[in-house]
Amino acid sequence: MKSLFSVIIAISISTLSLAQTGKFKYAHSNAIKVLKGNTELKEPWGGGFNNPQFNTMDVNMDGRMDLVILNRDGQTLKVFLRDSVVTNDGYYLSYESSKYFPGDINDFLFLRDFNNDGKPDIFTSNSPYINNGNGIKVYKNVSDTIPKFELVTAHLPAMNGSSQGTVYVSPFDIATIDDLDGDGDLDILAQAQISLSYQFFENVSPNHDSIDFIYGTYCWGHFFQAFTGLVTLNWDCHKGPVQTPPTGQRHGGSSITTLDLNGDGLKDVIIGDPDRQNMIRLLNNGTQDTAKMYATQYQFPNNGDSVNITSFPAAYHLDVNGDNRRDLIVAPNQFQGSQDTGSIWYYHNYGADSIPNFVLERKNFLSYDQIDVGTGAIPTFADISGDGIMDLLIGNTGYFQSYDPDFFVVTYQSRISYYKNIGSDSLPKFEFITDDLANLSVLDLTRIAPSFGDLDNDGDNDLIFTETGGQMFYYENTATIGSEAIFTPSFPNFTNQNYGPNSSPLLYDIDADNKLDLLMGQNNGHIKLYMNQGTAVQPDYTTTITDTLGGIFHYEPGYDNRMVPCVAPLNGDTNILMVGGFDGWLYFYQGIDENYLGSFTRVDRIRASRGPLAPAAVNINTTDSMELFIGEQTGGVLSFEMGKGFVQDPDGIFETSQIQSNLLIYPNPNSGTFSFQVSNKLGNGIVSIYDLSGKSVYQSTIYVTQNNQEFEVLPLDLNSGIYLINVQMEDEIFRQKLIIQ
Repeated sequence: MKSLFSVIIAISISTLSLAQTGKFKYAHSNAIKVLKGNTELKEPWGGGFNNPQFNTMDVNMDGRMDLVILNRDGQTLKVFLRDSVVTNDGYYLSYESSKYFPGDINDFLFLRDFNNDGKPDIFTSNSPYINNGNGIKVYKNVSDTIPKFELVTAHLPAMNGSSQGTVYVSPFDIATIDDLDGDGDLDILAQAQISLSYQFFENVSPNHDSIDFIYGTYCWGHFFQAFTGLVTLNWDCHKGPVQTPPTGQRHGGSSITTLDLNGDGLKDVIIGDPDRQNMIRLLNNGTQDTAKMYATQYQFPNNGDSVNITSFPAAYHLDVNGDNRRDLIVAPNQFQGSQDTGSIWYYHNYGADSIPNFVLERKNFLSYDQIDVGTGAIPTFADISGDGIMDLLIGNTGYFQSYDPDFFVVTYQSRISYYKNIGSDSLPKFEFITDDLANLSVLDLTRIAPSFGDLDNDGDNDLIFTETGGQMFYYENTATIGSEAIFTPSFPNFTNQNYGPNSSPLLYDIDADNKLDLLMGQNNGHIKLYMNQGTAVQPDYTTTITDTLGGIFHYEPGYDNRMVPCVAPLNGDTNILMVGGFDGWLYFYQGIDENYLGSFTRVDRIRASRGPLAPAAVNINTTDSMELFIGEQTGGVLSFEMGKGFVQDPDGIFETSQIQSNLLIYPNPNSGTFSFQVSNKLGNGIVSIYDLSGKSVYQSTIYVTQNNQEFEVLPLDLNSGIYLINVQMEDEIFRQKLIIQ
């Protein structure tokens, strides 16, 4: 057996386990490599970021603080575990770890230890922003060997005199949960509901180990920010009726972060605003009991790298690099209307924890190592390089251009990104070529949803796409066979009809007549079917055969129910229709080949996210199963591979079924020294061992021959627990559970 590689290669592989019912078993994977600018991305399939909120917690209980990140767009929660091998800023995505957190975390997330037991608890919005949430829901951390949470209250109460009210926090805002008065428990500070200033909710828990809130002052710090963006200090509002600020009303919405900036033991603040790109620093010279801001700095930090993020910047005070000095991460917080690339600014603290010196390290923290196409990734696969293997093409809602806070309108510019497959048909590897295929940016469209197919029967792939208004465009591939595609616009409004807002096309020969038909996902939760009434050379998609293909209907009032269809033989037999909707569920339907005008049978569903998603399925490595690629609202793409013969046990660990006799481990359990045998397969192989989080802790190579099928693993310095051993032999993967005692 070969020795351990000098550097562990972290290949994140974890069960797609938020909710799946059993027929198709997929695991998140970073195994397919992606290059951009001659650099290999460490987390290409991470899903992207739009308006991330950052918290720290030791999720995998290894003594290192990990990152727990909530994206408001799509309400997706992701866990990035801290690695002992410093790659990607020392963090790697553990897709599976998000399953440990409640599924109803909405709009904001604070991990704070309210009962002083050393375990961070959850504070989140009691209801999504779209449903007019206005309070805080609290989960207590009751973790043992794995993270666990139990609901404490669905609406955090607070006494207002002799009457019981609630802690009011708009889901649009970022409040602060901190010990503001220095008494050892957590207080809450949020924009006041009435007075247009900041409401202080004091925690009066007698033992400082619970959540017992009362309404305090509604103008904590004696300041407010006017509509002009200017801050008024020394505002006397402790007595008398609620006052209207003298310089104009405060615009709704705020982010506020409390921290000690000058070492005096008092909480200073950094505030952000929906209308602004900057963050404002306010210094406190009051007392622990009575905060009073006295100095304003409108460009923070004032060192040449001040925050400039569109729009609604929010700051997160946490230790990023594990040096016990809290750093600062600033990211946009605007719901569906903020800068969606290059928007996570990481300021490293070169000073003390209580007297920080924040220096900008990078503006794309974590995201620089991911595929990220702005907002609303729509992936698909087609050979457009002419070499016979599938390339990756990604449409999108668009890249953020501007936001109008008066009318709450965001402007995007949509394009198609092209990642060429420079690998082989059995070992794919993608290289970024352009984020503006065919120069589509000149059209100034929103939500380009692409599909590729040979529409003129000349042996290469042409391009059609719809835009948010429902027009469809046709670009003919005019290159010679075997050459890089040249897409030439043929019909600006292909077929001269409108296919409906936010529609999503799929070219597929549904009746097997060698003419590509058109499936069109709709914004009303249906799929329309347009049969090709023309020829294989001149298609005609003007007549709909059915508005409700398969009887499929996924609709929720108040949401964009934009259906994105995909068809593929997932496990090598019959074709399965997959649709991704607004709610993060991916649905699997059977029957499209048997009776395309009948009702399809739903055979499975997987919750891959919590927001809109767009699926693509392709056999990218010539195995007998299809890989899944899912575009997320946050602009990235998730990659999943199908496992063979394994099911998921209650703890979410891979557990092998009896058909996996190709891989035997003995003894098992063991103390870290064991042997394994590979049978019925010869050739080169890669052996990997993963821990519960999906982190690779061991990797090596083997060569299996008729006379050499047994391999010994030398003592491994691993903690006791359950692991997964993975042996990849060319086009097959064998897995077994490994128990180390």
